[in-house]
Amino acid sequence: MRITQVTDAVQPAAPESPNVPLNLALGTLIGLALGLAAAVLRETLDTHVRGEHDVRGLSPAPIIGGIAFDARAPERPLIVQDDPRSIRAESFRTLRTNFQFLGGTDQRHSFVVTSSVQGEGKTTTVANLAIALADAGRRVIVIDADLRRPRLADMLGLEGAVGLSDLLIGRADFDDLVQPWGSGSLDVLPAGRIPPNPSELLGSSAMVQLIARLEQSYEYVLFDAAPLLPVTDAAVLSTYVSGVLVVVASGRTRKAQLRQTFAALRNVEVTPAGVVLTMLPAKGPDAYGYGYSYGYLADPADVADWVPASETGTPRPAEPLPTEPPAVGPSAAEYPSVLRLPAMPAVQLPAAVEPPAEAPAEPVPADRRSSISRGARPAKVRPQRPARRRGRRNAVRLRSAVPDSGEEQETTLEEAAFLESESAARSGTL
Repeated sequence: MRITQVTDAVQPAAPESPNVPLNLALGTLIGLALGLAAAVLRETLDTHVRGEHDVRGLSPAPIIGGIAFDARAPERPLIVQDDPRSIRAESFRTLRTNFQFLGGTDQRHSFVVTSSVQGEGKTTTVANLAIALADAGRRVIVIDADLRRPRLADMLGLEGAVGLSDLLIGRADFDDLVQPWGSGSLDVLPAGRIPPNPSELLGSSAMVQLIARLEQSYEYVLFDAAPLLPVTDAAVLSTYVSGVLVVVASGRTRKAQLRQTFAALRNVEVTPAGVVLTMLPAKGPDAYGYGYSYGYLADPADVADWVPASETGTPRPAEPLPTEPPAVGPSAAEYPSVLRLPAMPAVQLPAAVEPPAEAPAEPVPADRRSSISRGARPAKVRPQRPARRRGRRNAVRLRSAVPDSGEEQETTLEEAAFLESESAARSGTL
C-alpha cells in the first residue's frame, strides 16, 4: 500500500454540526404546527359551553347576564348582601337591569329559573337576583319550586319544614307560609316537605290559581325550579308563567345538554326569555362582555363612615355632620401672647443738620482765562463714589476715627449723618 499526500489539511472556520440557525428555524415551524394542531383538536373535541359564542350558536335567546367564577361562592352565596361592593355583586345588578326589560308590554312578570343539570348555580342566581330587585324597591317573591332537592330556605336562613307542597294540597294557607326576608320588600315561600308526585302538584289547578294570585300581589314572581333534563318539573311549570331563564355554567354544561334543554322547552311551545352565564373565567376571550379584569369601586376610606341599617336595609350615616367647621389654631385664652404683642418703645432719631453754605466761587485769573479761550481742556472732576452697602439694609462702612486702627465699624445712615454734623460743628468752633 502506498500513501500519497494530495493537499494539506485545513482547519474549518465553523463547526459542521450542529447547524444552529437551521435547527432554530425548523424548531419554530414544528412548534407552530403542533400548537395549531393542538388548538384545532381541542376545539373539535371540547364539547363544553365555554362562553357567549357557544350559546348563540345553539339558541337565539338573548344573554342577559354573566357571573364570574368565584371559588368562595359556596361560603358566601348571597354575594349581593355579604359584599355589595364586589365585582360579582355588581354583575348581579347588571343582570337585574337587563332582567327588568324582559317581557315587553306584558304586564305579567313571573319567571321560572332553571338549568340543564344540577350544580350550575341556578339557586344562587335566583336568590341574588331577588335580593337585587328588592334593593331597587321592587315587590318580589321567590318560590322554591324544586320539590326534589330544595336548597333555597337553607341558603336564605329560613325555616323550610312547610311550604309550597303544603299549600298545593290545601294543608296550610298562603299567609301562614310566606316569610319576609331582609328589608321587607322580599318574600320567600319555601318548598316544604318533599311530595311523592312533584310534577303532578306543579301542574295542578291549585298551582295555576297561586300563580295568578301572586302576579296580582307582586311586581316580580321568581320560581327556583328543578333542572330540565333529569325531570320534567320545570317544563310543566314553564307553561303557566310569562318567561323562562336558563342558567348555563361555563365549562360544566355540555353543548349537547344545552341543545336538549332548548329542545325540551320547544316541545311545550316555550321560548326562553333569556340565558344567564355563570362560572365565567375572569379573563380571556370567554369572559362575558368586557371581562372582569377591571373594577370601578369606591375608595374604602370614602365609605368608612357609612354603616348598614339593621332593619331598613338602606345605608345611613354613622354620625351627623357638623354644622360649623372646627376652629383651627390656638385660642386667645390659651395663647394671649400670640394675639397681643407688647408695645415697642419709640426710637428718637437726632435732628438732621443742614450742610454748611458753599463759599462763593473765586474769580478766574487772567492767565487761566487766556488758556481756556485758546481751547485748553479743563481738568475733569470725578464724582465721589457712594459707600458700598454690605450686610443689612441701610448700613455703610466707615473708617474709625481712632488712629492706628485699621478696623471697620458698621454704622447706619442716621448715625453717619449725626457724626458728620458733630465734626462740622467742631471745625466751625475751631
